[in-house]
Amino acid sequence: MAHVQWCIGNTTLREAARLKGGLRILEEYFDNKPWSYENQKRFLELLQKESIYKAGETKSSKQVEQHGRIWSSAFNELGFATCYKKGNKYVPGGVNVTKAGKSLLSDDYLEEDVWLRQLLKVQLPNPLPQKSENQYPQFHLLPFQATLRIIKACDGISKDEGFILNTLRRMTEVDKAVKFIKKYRKGLTRICKEGRDAISRYITQQQCNMAKLIYKDEIEERSEYLRVYYRSRRRVEDKELLSMIVKGGKGANTVAAIRLANKLIDLKKQNASLKELEKRFLFYYLRLKSSSWKDYIDVTARYFRMSGLFTIHRSRINIAEPHRDIAEWILSCKWQLKKKGDYLEYLHNHTLPALPQDKTAYLWQTTEGTLRDVIKLSKATKIQIEPKAVKIDKGITDPLVLRKQLLRLTDIKRELKEYEYMLLLHREAGEIDKIIEYFDSIKHNDILGHRPTHFEWNVWRGFLAIDKLTKFPHECRNFDVDDDLQPRSNAPGLKPDMVFYYKNYILVVEVTLSTGETQYNTEHEPVPRHVVRVMEQEKGKDVYSLFIAPRIQINTAIHFYAKMTSVPYINSSREKVHPKIVPLSLDEYILLLRIFRKKRYLPGQLKNLLDDIIALKDKPDVTDGSDWLNYIRGCIVKWSERL
Repeated sequence: MAHVQWCIGNTTLREAARLKGGLRILEEYFDNKPWSYENQKRFLELLQKESIYKAGETKSSKQVEQHGRIWSSAFNELGFATCYKKGNKYVPGGVNVTKAGKSLLSDDYLEEDVWLRQLLKVQLPNPLPQKSENQYPQFHLLPFQATLRIIKACDGISKDEGFILNTLRRMTEVDKAVKFIKKYRKGLTRICKEGRDAISRYITQQQCNMAKLIYKDEIEERSEYLRVYYRSRRRVEDKELLSMIVKGGKGANTVAAIRLANKLIDLKKQNASLKELEKRFLFYYLRLKSSSWKDYIDVTARYFRMSGLFTIHRSRINIAEPHRDIAEWILSCKWQLKKKGDYLEYLHNHTLPALPQDKTAYLWQTTEGTLRDVIKLSKATKIQIEPKAVKIDKGITDPLVLRKQLLRLTDIKRELKEYEYMLLLHREAGEIDKIIEYFDSIKHNDILGHRPTHFEWNVWRGFLAIDKLTKFPHECRNFDVDDDLQPRSNAPGLKPDMVFYYKNYILVVEVTLSTGETQYNTEHEPVPRHVVRVMEQEKGKDVYSLFIAPRIQINTAIHFYAKMTSVPYINSSREKVHPKIVPLSLDEYILLLRIFRKKRYLPGQLKNLLDDIIALKDKPDVTDGSDWLNYIRGCIVKWSERL
C-alpha cells in the first residue's frame, strides 16, 4: 500500500517508554532465533506477563500474534533490532538485537542520547521491508529533523496541527508546511470567540480539505465504484461494490463502514440522486481518513520526546528549554538521506551520529551552567543542598562519566524547580483555576500524549497546593516529569500513583480515567494492595487513601467499603487490616479544589473531612458502598461550611 502520511512508532505501542522493557524481553528470549508466528505470539504473552502490554479485550490467537509483530515493528524502524519472518535482500529473517538496541539496554549509555541518535537516523523511504519507495512514493524525508525545523519556526505544533506535519513528504516542503500552519492559526484565531463547537468544525473542515487533496486518486476510484453501484440492479454485485466503497483500514465490517453501507442502500431504495449518495460517501470517507491524524501526531510526539529535546504542554509539543542548544546544533547541520546499501549499517551503529554531548568541552560548559542554576534555585527556595550532592569532580575526562554527573545535577535542578512550583501554588489562587481548567482539557481529549499520565499529574498539582508537606514534591509522586515539569510517563503498576506525607497522617492517592466495569476490574485489587503496602512501610502512622475517577463505578465503591468495614486485607505479615479508601468522583475532587481556592484549608482539616466520610458507615441507612456514595458530596459541603 502506498502511504501519503507517516508516523514514528505505532498505535499498538503508543507509549514509547515501554519499548525498552519489551526490547529486554526480546533480547532475553528471542535474540538470534526465528521470528515465527509462534514466537510473535509468545513475545506478546511475555509482554502481558510483565505488565508491559495490556491486552484490553480478549484477542484471538491470530490477533495476539499480529499484535506481537506490530509491537516489534518499532524495533525495526528505530534500529534497535531486526525482527522479520523472512526479511529481504538488505535485512535477514529472524531476530537480531543490534548494537544500538544493546546500548539502550546498557548502563554504559544514557537513554536519552541513544534515542536521539536513533531518531536522527530514521528516513523515509529506506530499505527495511514495508518502508521502500513502493510504500512511500515521492518521499524524501528525515522526520525528526523536519519536525524540529517546523517546531522551531512555529514555536511548537499542536495536536490539531499534526495533520500538516504527518502529511509532509519531502524536506523541501518544510517551509510550505510552516506557512500553512501560520495561515491555519490565523483562521483559528478568527473563530475562537465562537466557542468549542465552532473551533471543532473549523479543525474538521481543514483536515477534510487536506484529505480531499492527498487522497484525490483514491476518492475518484471509490466514486467510480459508487457510480457503478448506483446503476447496478444485481444484489450480489451490489454487496461486493458496497464493500469496495465503504472499506477502511480495518475492512468493510467496522461499525462506521456498515452504517454507511446501510445508508447507501436506503438512499438507493428511496431513489435518491447520485449526488446525494456521493455527498454521503464523501462525508464519511474524508472523516475516516483524517481521523487517524490525531493518533499519528500523538504517537510521534511520544516517541520524539524520548530524545529529551521536546516537551509537551497540554496539546502542544515544543523544544524543551534546557536542550535548546542541542536543537540549534541539529538545525545547523546538513543532514542527508543515506543510500540503500549504507542505511542499515548506519542505523544500527550505536555511536552515530556524533552528538555535542560526546565532547568533554560541551559537557563541562553545560555542567557549570546547570550548577549555577542549582545554586540560584537553592537560594530562591531556601533549600540547602548538601555540598557533596553538587560537588563537581574536575578531574573527569570520560564523556560518559561527565554526562552522568551532568544528569545528577539536572535531577537536583528539576527537584528544586518542583519545590519552587509548589511555593507558587501556595501563593497564587489563580493557579488553582488553571488546574481545574486542565481537567476540562483532559475530558475533551485536548491533550497530546498519554491522558492518564496528564490526569495523575494534574491531581498531583492540586495536592501540592495544600501546604505543610513533610517531604519534597518529587518524593510524593511515582510518575515521571520532564525538565519542564510536564508529565512524561505514568506511575508503574507496582506502586501507588502518589503518596503525600503530612505531620499527622499519610495520604495515598490513586487515580484512573476508567469508569464502568473496566474500573472495577483493573483497580479493585491493586489500590488496596498499594495502600496496605504503605501502611506496612509507615507503621504507627495513620494512612488514608483517596481514589479519584471521572465517575465511581458502584462495584468499586462496594469493594472499597467492604475492605474498610467487613472484609479485611491480609498483609505480608498475615495480619488482618482494613485500608481506609475514600472514592471521589472528579466533580467531587474539583469541588474540593474550588473550596480550597476560597478557604485554603490545611492537611489537618482535610483529615477531618476524610474522617467524616469514613464515619458515614455508621449511618443506619448506609449498608454498603452504593449507599455510601450517595452521601459523600453532601458530607463535603457540610465540612466546607465549618471551615
